[in-house]
Amino acid sequence: MRVSPIGWPVAWVFAAALILPAADALAQSPAAGWNLTGMDAQQVRSDCVGTSYQGQANSGNGCQVYDTDIYENWDAASNGAGDTDLWYVRSGGDAWFFYFEIETRLSWDYDASGESRVYQVELDVDAATEANRGDYLLTYLPLRSHQGLTWRVVDQGGDGRVTGYRDANNDVGGAVPLSPEFNCGVCDGYETGFPTTNAVFARIVLRGGKRIVQVAIRASAFGSVSSARARMWAGQRGAQAAAKFTYHDHQNAKSLNGARLDNSGSADSPDWVQATIQPGPSVLPDGGQNLTQLPSNGTSYVFTFTVVNPGAVATTFGLKAFGGSAGAITVVSVDGTAGDTVTITLAAGASRAVTVRHTVAVAAPGTRDTLWLRATVGVASDTGFADMTVVRPEIVVGKSVVPNGTASPGTDLTYTVTVTNSGSEDAVNVVAVDSLAAELEFKVGSVSDSLPAGVTVSVQYSNDGGTTWAYTPASLGCGAPTDYDGCVTQIRLTLQNVLGSAAPDNSGTFEYVVRIK
Repeated sequence: MRVSPIGWPVAWVFAAALILPAADALAQSPAAGWNLTGMDAQQVRSDCVGTSYQGQANSGNGCQVYDTDIYENWDAASNGAGDTDLWYVRSGGDAWFFYFEIETRLSWDYDASGESRVYQVELDVDAATEANRGDYLLTYLPLRSHQGLTWRVVDQGGDGRVTGYRDANNDVGGAVPLSPEFNCGVCDGYETGFPTTNAVFARIVLRGGKRIVQVAIRASAFGSVSSARARMWAGQRGAQAAAKFTYHDHQNAKSLNGARLDNSGSADSPDWVQATIQPGPSVLPDGGQNLTQLPSNGTSYVFTFTVVNPGAVATTFGLKAFGGSAGAITVVSVDGTAGDTVTITLAAGASRAVTVRHTVAVAAPGTRDTLWLRATVGVASDTGFADMTVVRPEIVVGKSVVPNGTASPGTDLTYTVTVTNSGSEDAVNVVAVDSLAAELEFKVGSVSDSLPAGVTVSVQYSNDGGTTWAYTPASLGCGAPTDYDGCVTQIRLTLQNVLGSAAPDNSGTFEYVVRIK
């Protein structure tokens, strides 16, 4: 059984009963941090709860999960490569928007024109009048340019990638709730357009190697509604007209005899997901800091978020801080409380600075990670985040000798030691220690250096394997020939200044001469 996909990208139209939103509501944008981690939303993977199933094939029945063929994409070979079988659908809400997310079973890609298949959100916003029957159908045709963290206006206020329809005469779903339209006699499905401006936003985010479709819909576009229930779909473009795309229009691919999705008789179809408009929290910032932090090495860092209560009453929020997938960040405390969770209460309209103390692991230079703070009340949540790059010096020491290979006793060997900072941060107190083999005698005064401007070096010697560094080489030392010292066992080179991380000032060389006994 396949979903009935739908067609062509046009723009939305206002419902006749639209109540114009207040100017401040129109000024709001979707939350940049909504569900970037896959943790900020309700989610549904199957179309049943307990023993109540919502689908059946020609014979037999039972729970259906979205990635089985009852929800299979109409044509997995067209409109962009990849599999768009539904996997999870998710929803959420804040004080201004309904949020919906579609995750497919496998990843998908764009076609040659930069488009993909269509994705649909079907909404029931008048459950008190006709529960579990669609009122609006919104069809979104993504573009490659929509990929990223930025919400883009996709209705006729933006690039017109959304088609909107309304069921003006309440016949979607059939005269009896939970019956498909093709059993209701003469029906016309979604027959009225629904044009909106700056009310529908979308973006495509990457998570776990997949492209995830997210849609944010301004709640005021539907009038005075505080909740919406939705189903989501994925399908090929241009397959079926909107008038025939009806709620519960799952049909078996082998039979169009009226096998319908809902056979449980339940008035509350569990495969709907709920999005509720409520004065949920707002957490700032939403990235863009480009923090650079060294590994903690026993210390910790503090970053300050702002949590806002936009509601009209005092509200208690649960806060949770966490690091990103790179594993470089560990949370130490939130708002002064040890651990990664805390609760705070904010008065109506109030905001509060919340500190998150964290450590940074000894990770490779350039490692990127994210510090998150999520605030939750009920099913509403918002996540702020700070992006961070691990910076650290990384000293690489190289050594070469001339002549190379086998040499006879009495031969002078010239060693070159190269010290390079290949990391992403300046190096301080750089020390290189080189050991001399017992068969070698150091040539007194032979140490030379080539260092970046402004960098000097202190050279020290040891005659006891590095236990002390007060020895001064002397000609004839330990029975060596004139100008040589056989007592030197180690040479220590300590830079007196910072060694930068940018070429060519991130590298220095040292030379010294020894003699083979």
